[in-house]
Amino acid sequence: MTSIRRTLSTLLAAVGLFTAVSAQAGEWLTLRPQDLAQYELAQANTFNNAAEGLYIKHVGLFQTTMTCARKDFVMIGGDARVVNRALATLMFAMANNKTIQFWVTNCSTDYIEAKNLMLINQ
Repeated sequence: MTSIRRTLSTLLAAVGLFTAVSAQAGEWLTLRPQDLAQYELAQANTFNNAAEGLYIKHVGLFQTTMTCARKDFVMIGGDARVVNRALATLMFAMANNKTIQFWVTNCSTDYIEAKNLMLINQ
């Protein structure tokens, strides 16, 4: 019985550790309308060897724990449909004075890379 408890305790600890690491693997960044400086569409390797995608610049720096060299941009890459949809959402947010949130998980070259985009209707 003791070995079963020990095994179960070890398994629960491992699951808890995995869950904690997964939960901390990404974070939400907020871009309020007054914080948007510019956006850029870039082809691969034409802008400081950056990946192809949509680059959204903050007037200051995004508040993040990411260790990317550039914290003033969020980058959205992927296929053309993803980038087009992100651009359409960004333009809608700009036209309607809306806040955007980005789910970021890592860096792409030197830039914060977003995997998800959410429009806040407030």
